[in-house]
Amino acid sequence: MGSLVKGKHGKGKTIYQFPVGEKTLESYRREVRNTRAKLNRINKQHGIDLTDEIPIPSLESFSSRKEMNVWVRKVQSFRNRSNRNYQFDRNEYGVSASKARLDRIDRKVKEAQRLADEQISKLSEKPFVSGGAVQGTVGMQRPNKTGISKPTDFKFNEVRTKQRLDEIEKSAIRKSDPDHYDERNKQMQDNFIDMLRKDFNSDADKLIDLIKDINPDEFFQMYLQIDEFDFEIYYVTEDMVDVSGGVIERMITEMEKYERGDFPYTKDLHHENFNRS
Repeated sequence: MGSLVKGKHGKGKTIYQFPVGEKTLESYRREVRNTRAKLNRINKQHGIDLTDEIPIPSLESFSSRKEMNVWVRKVQSFRNRSNRNYQFDRNEYGVSASKARLDRIDRKVKEAQRLADEQISKLSEKPFVSGGAVQGTVGMQRPNKTGISKPTDFKFNEVRTKQRLDEIEKSAIRKSDPDHYDERNKQMQDNFIDMLRKDFNSDADKLIDLIKDINPDEFFQMYLQIDEFDFEIYYVTEDMVDVSGGVIERMITEMEKYERGDFPYTKDLHHENFNRS
């Protein structure tokens, strides 16, 4: 049963669940006062309500002194000036965010930039093949075909809305994950197969089976490196594809040469994971 301690302020008796003396009572009130002051200041200056995240329970609600001490440590950490989770910046457009969040976004953007540079460098060095002959590199012939966009530097002072900050953060998190490129390549492989079905119907069945049997990374490299896999060269109008001239056969021929590692598909171009055996 809880201890009965006369409340110094107010009428009647206050019920606590552990012994509470004047020192504890004053300490609790000080923590409440200082914590509430910071909560109010953050809300007023930055429009950020942290009352759900940093609750202020009544002293009577603590089941033990140990539980109260846990709360005390939490609110003291909240008020600590070195805790960047609860130190906030506000730019000239009125957008506010914690310093810790801004640190995370900047870090993720830099990671995404590094990954993009690695991907672009790796693909740009690959040989570009057209008509069975090497015609320079992917970087020379298809500089804008990699589909890889390197994020720009994160500049909080240029962010105009909270929504834009959320978008930058989500994009940075997504693009800093190495799996992002695997997922993108898989989506591109699926889209390419859908285009084949739409424009060539059953004539593309054999080619579709070949494409399904390779992994998405290999497909993407092959798509960039082999000119015959660029759909744009077959479009005679915005909505019409030229299905004459053995388009599918040329694609199949290049895939089979790629699979065997025939010239000009040297070991630099050919990958052992392409084999279906």
